[in-house]
Amino acid sequence: MDWKILGASMIAILLIGGLLATQEGGLASSALGRLKDWLSKSPFEGFLVARASGPKEVSLTMSTMELSLDPRSPVNMTSQTAAFTDFKGRINISFEKKKVALASSSFSAELPLDEWHVYGLQLPSASFGPVKFNVRGQVQSDNGSVDMADFLGNATITPDQLLLEGNVSRLSVRMGDLEMELK
Repeated sequence: MDWKILGASMIAILLIGGLLATQEGGLASSALGRLKDWLSKSPFEGFLVARASGPKEVSLTMSTMELSLDPRSPVNMTSQTAAFTDFKGRINISFEKKKVALASSSFSAELPLDEWHVYGLQLPSASFGPVKFNVRGQVQSDNGSVDMADFLGNATITPDQLLLEGNVSRLSVRMGDLEMELK
């Protein structure tokens, strides 16, 4: 019975605090802030305090005339005809010319665009557009743009498309005037 009284009291305090907190920085707002601080240190942690959202899983395919990837750290790349270990540089993909161009401070090569696998790809931020894209088979466009932050995963490059599979902290797509963000 005591836990029911405690629960009802907490709900009443929250409701009254929510009704009184009409402006940020006011007396009720600061009281609600102290209540949130107290609850974050109590067994009710997470009840009022929003938890930080973690990385979001993504599967994204894109195709256009050309795409470029600038990995943050070295990647491993393999195809049927070549393999690169710890490549640190820019990866340019030309779907039109069916070529993959690799460029770093000490190396450059242009290779045929067969199926390439890129492992350990880290992109701090990337923007692609205009591109044809498909996110998880749910959101697609023939002429849109894609922005992402903190991608970590793998890529598969084929003569027709780039497939990115991994985690992102933010992914937004635009199709004309419509903008959507992955939650």
